Amino acid sequence: MRQSGPAETALTVARRSLDCIVHLYKIYPEADIRVNPDLQNVLDLSAGTTVWDRGMAIGTEHGGAEPGGAEHRGADDRETGGPVKDRRADFIEATLACMADHGHQGTTVRRIADYAGVVPGLLTHYFSGKDALIAAAYREMSDRLHRHVVEVVEAAGADPVARLSAFLATSFRPPSFEPAQLKLWVGYWSFVLSDPAVRRIHAETYARYRVLVVSLVGPVLEAKGRVADDSEVEALAIGISALLDGLWLEHGLDASAFGSSDAEGIAREMIGARLGIDLSV
Repeated sequence: MRQSGPAETALTVARRSLDCIVHLYKIYPEADIRVNPDLQNVLDLSAGTTVWDRGMAIGTEHGGAEPGGAEHRGADDRETGGPVKDRRADFIEATLACMADHGHQGTTVRRIADYAGVVPGLLTHYFSGKDALIAAAYREMSDRLHRHVVEVVEAAGADPVARLSAFLATSFRPPSFEPAQLKLWVGYWSFVLSDPAVRRIHAETYARYRVLVVSLVGPVLEAKGRVADDSEVEALAIGISALLDGLWLEHGLDASAFGSSDAEGIAREMIGARLGIDLSV
């Protein structure tokens, strides 16, 4: 009979520990049971059941997952066997959905876990805590919208005015300009000053956004035969960014004040007047 080696012994202990966690969670479903990362690592190296896969099963057996949970599970989320899938993206999506529905104050670890359809303690396997997850979600949201805007601008062709016009159009249409997205922006802006991680991400993404606006404004001025130095173009980019942010914020706070077409029209008129071009559609 083959004797068990150290690795098999560690795996056996880890699985027994997991069985205890499963049992406790079924008895006390509201408890915030946390999984030690070392236990997760041992199980991740095995070809059998993982903490994550078992945790997903626990969440669905309990039946307490809110919308946004079950659909996150993929084909590899079996109770036994199969590769371990990195769930960072699922946690981020769950966080954004939770914040859109409940705001920052209402976004708790348990509620995020419910949206993701997992045990709350599993969050710490991927993130150091709720604040780190919220910051990561902010970066993903910013990166996603930036990619979308760039794609729209590039699809507009080479004409400078057409590119700027496309930028303004997508700034006031989904996915940039919709209730859930605006609620997320307002929520994140509210604690940029209090959360260092979010503040750093905001500084990076806002700088990138200004670079994009500069790349749109500069060619428009050149096409009109206007000579502008870098400082003037940078100032124009800051002004345009502030105008769009203000319209987003006001609409996010009170959607009944004006509609998306009104906001786009205001932006086109004011920016067009400042640059000396016709941006009307």
